[in-house]
Amino acid sequence: MAVNAAPPYEGGLPRLVGLLAQQQKYAEMAHLGQRFGKSRSLDEKTVVLLAKGIAQSGDIKLATQVLEGALSWQAPTAEMYSTLASFYRASGDNARAAELEKRAKTL
Repeated sequence: MAVNAAPPYEGGLPRLVGLLAQQQKYAEMAHLGQRFGKSRSLDEKTVVLLAKGIAQSGDIKLATQVLEGALSWQAPTAEMYSTLASFYRASGDNARAAELEKRAKTL
Protein backbone atom coordinates (compact mmCIF):
# COMPACT_ATOMS: atom_id res chain seq x y z
CA MET A 1 0.00 0.00 0.00
CA ALA A 2 1.32 3.44 -0.88
CA VAL A 3 2.28 5.70 2.01
CA ASN A 4 -0.38 8.32 1.21
CA ALA A 5 -3.12 5.87 0.24
CA ALA A 6 -6.30 5.84 2.28
CA PRO A 7 -6.84 2.72 4.40
CA PRO A 8 -9.29 0.34 2.69
CA TYR A 9 -11.94 0.80 5.42
CA GLU A 10 -12.21 4.54 4.73
CA GLY A 11 -14.44 3.71 1.78
CA GLY A 12 -17.16 2.71 4.24
CA LEU A 13 -17.02 5.96 6.19
CA PRO A 14 -19.77 7.78 4.28
CA ARG A 15 -22.22 4.97 5.03
CA LEU A 16 -21.10 4.72 8.67
CA VAL A 17 -21.42 8.48 9.17
CA GLY A 18 -24.88 8.40 7.62
CA LEU A 19 -26.01 5.57 9.88
CA LEU A 20 -24.63 7.22 13.01
CA ALA A 21 -26.36 10.48 12.07
CA GLN A 22 -29.69 8.69 11.57
CA GLN A 23 -29.31 7.08 14.99
CA GLN A 24 -28.18 10.39 16.54
CA LYS A 25 -24.98 8.81 17.88
CA TYR A 26 -23.11 12.09 18.10
CA ALA A 27 -20.39 10.94 20.52
CA GLU A 28 -19.43 8.22 18.04
CA MET A 29 -19.43 10.79 15.23
CA ALA A 30 -17.11 13.00 17.28
CA HIS A 31 -14.78 10.04 17.70
CA LEU A 32 -14.78 9.46 13.94
CA GLY A 33 -14.18 13.17 13.41
CA GLN A 34 -11.08 13.06 15.58
CA ARG A 35 -9.74 10.13 13.59
CA PHE A 36 -10.93 10.83 10.05
CA GLY A 37 -12.11 14.45 9.99
CA LYS A 38 -9.15 15.55 7.89
CA SER A 39 -9.32 12.66 5.44
CA ARG A 40 -9.25 13.83 1.85
CA SER A 41 -11.17 10.71 0.85
CA LEU A 42 -14.43 12.05 2.30
CA ASP A 43 -16.90 13.70 -0.02
CA GLU A 44 -18.50 17.08 0.75
CA LYS A 45 -21.79 15.60 1.93
CA THR A 46 -20.06 13.25 4.38
CA VAL A 47 -17.80 15.99 5.71
CA VAL A 48 -20.79 18.26 6.39
CA LEU A 49 -22.77 15.45 8.03
CA LEU A 50 -19.77 14.48 10.15
CA ALA A 51 -19.15 18.08 11.22
CA LYS A 52 -22.82 18.54 12.17
CA GLY A 53 -22.68 15.38 14.27
CA ILE A 54 -19.51 16.54 15.98
CA ALA A 55 -21.18 19.87 16.75
CA GLN A 56 -24.19 18.01 18.18
CA SER A 57 -21.79 16.19 20.51
CA GLY A 58 -20.81 19.60 21.87
CA ASP A 59 -17.40 19.96 20.21
CA ILE A 60 -17.94 23.05 18.07
CA LYS A 61 -14.19 23.62 17.84
CA LEU A 62 -13.54 20.21 16.25
CA ALA A 63 -16.57 20.58 13.98
CA THR A 64 -15.20 23.92 12.79
CA GLN A 65 -11.74 22.44 12.23
CA VAL A 66 -13.16 19.57 10.19
CA LEU A 67 -15.03 21.92 7.83
CA GLU A 68 -12.21 24.48 7.62
CA GLY A 69 -9.86 21.64 6.76
CA ALA A 70 -12.17 20.34 4.04
CA LEU A 71 -12.42 23.82 2.54
CA SER A 72 -8.64 23.89 2.19
CA TRP A 73 -8.69 21.02 -0.33
CA GLN A 74 -12.27 20.71 -1.56
CA ALA A 75 -14.36 23.05 -3.67
CA PRO A 76 -16.69 24.97 -1.36
CA THR A 77 -20.44 24.52 -1.45
CA ALA A 78 -23.22 26.67 -0.05
CA GLU A 79 -24.00 23.96 2.51
CA MET A 80 -20.38 23.87 3.71
CA TYR A 81 -20.32 27.64 4.15
CA SER A 82 -23.75 27.76 5.81
CA THR A 83 -22.88 24.98 8.22
CA LEU A 84 -19.55 26.57 9.07
CA ALA A 85 -21.32 29.90 9.60
CA SER A 86 -23.63 28.24 12.14
CA PHE A 87 -20.59 26.93 14.02
CA TYR A 88 -18.98 30.38 14.13
CA ARG A 89 -22.26 31.92 15.27
CA ALA A 90 -22.52 29.32 18.06
CA SER A 91 -18.96 30.21 19.07
CA GLY A 92 -19.87 33.91 19.22
CA ASP A 93 -17.97 35.01 16.10
CA ASN A 94 -20.87 36.74 14.36
CA ALA A 95 -18.64 38.66 11.95
CA ARG A 96 -17.08 35.46 10.55
CA ALA A 97 -20.52 33.83 10.47
CA ALA A 98 -21.93 36.73 8.43
CA GLU A 99 -18.98 36.55 6.03
CA LEU A 100 -19.54 32.82 5.45
CA GLU A 101 -23.29 33.26 5.00
CA LYS A 102 -22.58 35.88 2.36
CA ARG A 103 -20.24 33.47 0.56
CA ALA A 104 -22.89 30.72 0.74
CA LYS A 105 -25.38 32.96 -1.06
CA THR A 106 -22.98 33.51 -3.95
CA LEU A 107 -22.75 29.79 -4.74
